[in-house]
Formats: sequence, C-alpha cells, structure tokens
Amino acid sequence: METEGGALTEGREETRFDFLGGRTVEQIWFWGDSVRLVLAHDPDFEAETHADVHIADLFDRGEVTARIDVGTAPEEAGAVLRLLRGRLVDASARDGVLTLLFDGGEELRAYPSAEFESWKVTGNEGSFQCLPGGEVDSW
Repeated sequence: METEGGALTEGREETRFDFLGGRTVEQIWFWGDSVRLVLAHDPDFEAETHADVHIADLFDRGEVTARIDVGTAPEEAGAVLRLLRGRLVDASARDGVLTLLFDGGEELRAYPSAEFESWKVTGNEGSFQCLPGGEVDSW
C-alpha cells in the first residue's frame, strides 16, 4: 500500500510511517500496561497523532538502556521520559517490531505479542496496529 505523496508505504515485511517524521513528542502518558507518546497535534486531523506501546526496549546509540513494561515494572518505565521533546526522524515496522528513531540517537522498539495487540500508531494516515502474532492491520 502506498498513499498519496509516499506518506505510507507497506511492503512485504516493512510498513513505514513517514507521516510521523519530524514530529515532536509533546506528552508521554502512562496507564494500565501502556505508554503513549503524543506527537505534535495536526490541525487537519481531529485526534492527536500518537504511538502506544506495551513492551518495548529503549536504546541509546545502539545500546539497550531500559526495558519499558508498564504492566510488570512501572518503576523502570520512567526511562521513556528522555524522549519528551525528542523529534522523530524515522518510524517503521518490520516483522511486527515497531521502531521509532529520534534525533538524539534514541530508538524505541516495541515487540509483537502472541497474545495481544502490542502497539498502535495513529495519525492523519489512519490507525495501524500490531495484532497478536505480529501482523500489522490498518483502518
């Protein structure tokens, strides 16, 4: 699937979320077993642009610095706060793994689950969710 202007491309193994590029993390929410990165609001879209993750690793220049798992280790999930005001430079999913790259060298990787929807990206191009087993669906 490719949308107008190449904002989203979906290949056999990779889904790109180019509409997230250049957006800044304005808010970070924690609740239940999830973390939501709220990105710059798009005035042409009625809801905010955001990414929700359940279990993820936070990398800094290729090194894992934290496991983000609000459901089982909420005290360690605070490490994701370093992404506040960070600018996204790339966003994609390959084999069910969502990868968000930031301008400061940080990388957030959210992994698929066999049991539940593990991440979701919502923006002006629609909503994209990793289903149990790693398949990405959109609407």
